[in-house]
Amino acid sequence: MATRYYVGTSHVRGRLENYAERFDFAELVVSGQAADKPASERTYKRWRKSVPASFQFAVVAGPALASLEPGGGYTRGVAALQLAVDALEARCVVLRTPPSVRPTGPVRKALVEFFEAFPRDVTHVVWEPSGLWEIDEALALGRTHRAVIAVDPLRDRLGAGQGAYVHLRSLGEQRTLTDTMVRRAQSALSQKREVFVMLDTTKPVTDRKRWLQTAKSGETLDVGRLVRPRGGLLVTDDEQE
Repeated sequence: MATRYYVGTSHVRGRLENYAERFDFAELVVSGQAADKPASERTYKRWRKSVPASFQFAVVAGPALASLEPGGGYTRGVAALQLAVDALEARCVVLRTPPSVRPTGPVRKALVEFFEAFPRDVTHVVWEPSGLWEIDEALALGRTHRAVIAVDPLRDRLGAGQGAYVHLRSLGEQRTLTDTMVRRAQSALSQKREVFVMLDTTKPVTDRKRWLQTAKSGETLDVGRLVRPRGGLLVTDDEQE
C-alpha cells in the first residue's frame, strides 16, 4: 500500500494561492470568537476554489476553544469550526490543547464531546496534547474515540488507523531535516494510507522536496528514538481580499 503524503508548514504566510504552489496542505486557525471576526462561509468557499482540488485543509481550533472551557463561547467555537470544515471540504479538524488542559475526568469528558462533534465520513479529528499527557494515555483515548493523535514520528509511537498527522522539527542547530531523519520518519509511517506532515523547520520548501524525493525512492530506515525539543498557517480574511 503506497502512502499518500500531504506536506505543509507552519512558517509560511501570505496569499493562499502562492502557498499552494509549494505545499500540499495548510492549517487554518479558526477561533469562533466574535472579536476575531472569523472568515465567512463565502470566503472559505472562495479559498477552496482558489487552490487545486488535490490541496487539503486542516482547520485548527483557536486558543479559546482549545482550552475546552464550557459555555457559549465553546459552543460558538465548535459551530465556527464545523462551518469552516464544511465550506473548505477540510480533511482534518485539529484540537491543539495547551498545558493547562490536564488529564482530569472533566477534561476527558470535554475531549470526547469534541471528538464526537464532527462527522468522520472524510474528515480526521486530530488531537495534539501537551503538558502532562502521556503519549500512551492520549493514544488510548484516540483509539477509543477514533481520533488521530498528532505526534513526532521520530520520537512517539503512532496511533492505530490508516491516517496520521505528524510534526517534524529540525533539531538543535540543524536548520533542515537530514536525509536520515526523513527516511526514519517515512519508515515509521509506511503502513499508513495517508499522512499529513507539518514541517516546523527553517527551510520547509527544501525539506518538502527532500521528503517527496525520499518517498518516491522508497528508501527507509528502521525507526529509532530521537530527542525532540517540543503552530499553522494563519490566513486572515484581509490577506485574501
